[in-house]
Amino acid sequence: NKLNYLEFLRDTGKHFSINRMLNFESVKSRLRKNDPLSFLEFNYMILQGYDFYKLNHDYQCILQMGGSDQWGNILSGVDLIKKINNKNAFGITSPLITNSDGSKMGKTADGAVWLNKDKISSLEFFQFWRNVNDNDVTKFLYLFTKLPLKEIEKLSTLRNEEINEAKKILAYEVTKIVRGKEDADEALEIADNVFNANKIDARLPNISVKKLNLQDDIFTILDAIEKLELVKSRSEIKRLIKSNGVRVNDKLYQNIYNGMSSELKKYLNNYEYLSNWIYTNQINQTGINEIQIINNENEQNNILKEINSWYAPNKILSINSLKNLKKDKKPKFIICRNYVCSEPLNNLKSLKNKIIAKLES
Repeated sequence: NKLNYLEFLRDTGKHFSINRMLNFESVKSRLRKNDPLSFLEFNYMILQGYDFYKLNHDYQCILQMGGSDQWGNILSGVDLIKKINNKNAFGITSPLITNSDGSKMGKTADGAVWLNKDKISSLEFFQFWRNVNDNDVTKFLYLFTKLPLKEIEKLSTLRNEEINEAKKILAYEVTKIVRGKEDADEALEIADNVFNANKIDARLPNISVKKLNLQDDIFTILDAIEKLELVKSRSEIKRLIKSNGVRVNDKLYQNIYNGMSSELKKYLNNYEYLSNWIYTNQINQTGINEIQIINNENEQNNILKEINSWYAPNKILSINSLKNLKKDKKPKFIICRNYVCSEPLNNLKSLKNKIIAKLES
């Protein structure tokens, strides 16, 4: 259980020839391309060879299977077993399954698919196959489904939008084999509800958030996508929004600065909220010349108390109520509760001009 490195080099390393290791194609191709080959990677061949030897010694394992890129590592184990255990062992490799761009499908590749449910849900598994490149559909139908060859040949003739039907069949068949018919049926139904019928399906990944947190922008669209684990980072979420990759209520979401914004708030409450109370502290003949954003709840309450004590006890002033005030009775502060800010809050110059125009009108 505790492998000592120096003992490992002395007892096992002596059976490996550097000359032979350098002749394996996996190493030669790296050297030809001048790709960096770390000492750790170079030693992986020894470690995997030892692993095969240990399985053979303890459990009589005589066969190791892998992708074609593992050929050298597997042969190292076969040789080591022969030298130490004096037994025959075997290796079987198959060509790596690659995407149409030449990248391999594996657990280390970005966006890889997993067999295990604890790694990705059946819906995600289904969607992986539903979204494969058009050029890969026919190959994957042959490799990963049990459909009759005649049916695959027929599906392989589909082009343009029609190929989506072949992708749905591919996704369903692979999900049925790996996750079972029940999961495949459910994934297909959810996908149809969301992408074809434009229905919100309760079985989609979801989270619960207090309404107050949405109204006050404590919880933003960035938080929502992050907690749903739809992408890996907040910077990736912003890139998605900028590239029109996020929809709220089936409408493009493009405000990366101001959280949920008025669009989502209208959907949640059927009326608009002002995310931050806005007030001015100077009114004169030239109009309003200073706008401030107040986020702190205590400051907001203090302003309200001050206004009420000056002019309208038990009443919060709105823009409309100001029309009926005499000039000399206008309060020093104005709370603008009837104006909805749809601009990013960091774009204060544009925001000020819009609010000033609204108030002065």
